[in-house]
Amino acid sequence: MKYKLILYPDTFLWVKNNKGLLYNAKFFTILDFTLNPNIRHICEHLLNYDNLYCILIDNTTIDNPCKEFVQQIVKNKLGEIFNENASVISLPPLLNIQFDIDKLLKDDNRDIGENILSYLHTINIYSGGQCSDKQYFKQIIYPVNSLHQNRLLPEQIHTFLKTNMTPYIRKINITVSDIENYDIESVLELLTEYKNSVIFHILCPTINVEYTVILKIIASGYKVNLICELSPNQEENDSLMQWICSEEMKHNNISNHFIIKNEEEYKFWLDFINEHKIKNYQFSLIYDGNDEFFHANIFLTKADIEDCQLSRREVFAHMTVNTLLFGSLSIMPNGEIFTNINSKSIGNVDDSIYDIIIRELEQNHGWRKIRNSIRCDNCLYQWLCPSPSYYEHAMSVDTVCTNILFPSN
Repeated sequence: MKYKLILYPDTFLWVKNNKGLLYNAKFFTILDFTLNPNIRHICEHLLNYDNLYCILIDNTTIDNPCKEFVQQIVKNKLGEIFNENASVISLPPLLNIQFDIDKLLKDDNRDIGENILSYLHTINIYSGGQCSDKQYFKQIIYPVNSLHQNRLLPEQIHTFLKTNMTPYIRKINITVSDIENYDIESVLELLTEYKNSVIFHILCPTINVEYTVILKIIASGYKVNLICELSPNQEENDSLMQWICSEEMKHNNISNHFIIKNEEEYKFWLDFINEHKIKNYQFSLIYDGNDEFFHANIFLTKADIEDCQLSRREVFAHMTVNTLLFGSLSIMPNGEIFTNINSKSIGNVDDSIYDIIIRELEQNHGWRKIRNSIRCDNCLYQWLCPSPSYYEHAMSVDTVCTNILFPSN
C-alpha cells in the first residue's frame, strides 16, 4: 500500500545530525524525533523544495519506527496522508526577505536605503545627571549616572527629534536620572508635539519635590512610568509604598515598573499589587550576581520553548533579526547613540537617523544579532528560542537555556 505524506505549509522541519524537529506555527504542535535511515530519507526528501513538502511512501517497505513517525505527524497536525494518486502540494515555509541587508550589500543595482526609516520604531533617551551608580540600564530601562557635563539638555533632545522624527517612531522613552535638578519644564514645553509618543521613566520619588514634578508631568498630558525598587532601608520602602498607593499616583497616565532581584521581592510586589489593586504595572528581573534566582526564573527549559506558540512570521523573525533590539535606538547622556547598550556606539545626536540606521545594518551591533553561535547552531530549538538578550551579556553566558535537546554527532 502506497500513500502520500504531505507536511502543512505552516510546519517547519529542522534536522541536525541524528535528531529532527517538526513545529506547526498554526496549531502550535511540536514533535522531536530520532533519525534512522528511513526517517532520514523522508526528511531529506521533504526538505528538497522541488518536492513541495510531499513524499510517496510504500507502507510495506518501511520499518515500524518510520510508521510511528508518520502516525505522529498526522496525530500532531503537522501533516496529512493522501491517496497515492491525489494531486496535492504544499509550499514549505521558506525564508525570502526582499530587503535582506546581505543581499543588498552584494547588489550594485539596489539602494541599501530602501524603506529603512520604517525599521526604527523606538527611541530611548537617557537624560543623565547624578543618581545611584548602578549599571541596571544595561539590562532594562533605568537611570544612568553621569557627570554634569554629560547631561543631555532639553534643547538637544528637541533638536534631535525635530530633525529625525518619522511617522514610524511610535515610542520615545525618556529616562530622567535627577528629576529634582532637571529642567523638566523646558522638556515638557519643547516636546509638546510628540506628547502622545513620550513616556517619562523615573525612579519612584523619595522626596516631595520629585512628587510635585511627577504631578506636573502628568498634568501636562504626558505618561510616566515609575521605576519601583525595594531598598534595604525600611523607612525608604515605607515612603515608596506611600507614593505608589496615593490617589494622585493612580492616574491613568502612570504605570509602575517593579524591579525584581529575588523570590522574596517578587512575592512582596505580587502581594502588594493584589492588596492595593494595582492595575497598570510590569515586572523586570535584574541580574545582580543572583545566579540561582536567574537559573530558576529566566533560563528556559525544553518544555518552556515547546510552549512558545510562535507564529510563522515570528519564527522567520528569529532567523533574521533580534526581536528584542531591532528598531530601537538608545541615546546616552553624552549624546552617543547605540543599538545595543553593551556594544559600540554607532553615532551621536548630530548624525541623521538615516545614516545611523545604515551604519547599524552594515556593522550589526544589535539589530541582527541572532542565535547563530556554535551552541545555538547545534540546537534543534534554535529558531524557537527568544533572541539573544541583555541578560546573557550581564551573566557572561552564550544562552539562557538548560536541558535543551542538542543532537549528538
